[in-house]
Amino acid sequence: MLIGPPGLDRIDRLTVTIRNDHFRRGEGDHRQSMDGPTQEEIRDYIWGPYRFTPGTGPDDARADRLGRETVYDTALPIGEELPYQLEQTMPGHWMRSMTQQGWLQQRGPIVRLAFTAEHQTHGTWYLPCEIDTTNMPITVIVPQVEHATRGDG
Repeated sequence: MLIGPPGLDRIDRLTVTIRNDHFRRGEGDHRQSMDGPTQEEIRDYIWGPYRFTPGTGPDDARADRLGRETVYDTALPIGEELPYQLEQTMPGHWMRSMTQQGWLQQRGPIVRLAFTAEHQTHGTWYLPCEIDTTNMPITVIVPQVEHATRGDG
């Protein structure tokens, strides 16, 4: 739930993104070896335990083909909920000896999300958060805008 600033009655656009375990994952020089991952595969891969189920999302908002991002491009009244469907990530094709169970154990239960909330008058806010998926289902309450980083736009 998003609260504030005064007079905010809706969000005009909400982008929800699955963040990686490290913000620079996939950057820098990478030299592919044998059947290892390419630079693009490392960058596109979701380095966490869950992703959005591709093609799913609330209303007309659909997660991209990677399951990384979904954009709700319709006015969202403050205090309303949006349901998102998550699925467990799989080990990358280059992780041949890694089992699904081993991968999920290594990744842990924390999903790193980022909310980018946009309002025509009040601008744009970037709200990162981490949620513990130990007890599903989960409701994420977005913090008050006063605690968010305000961007220009």
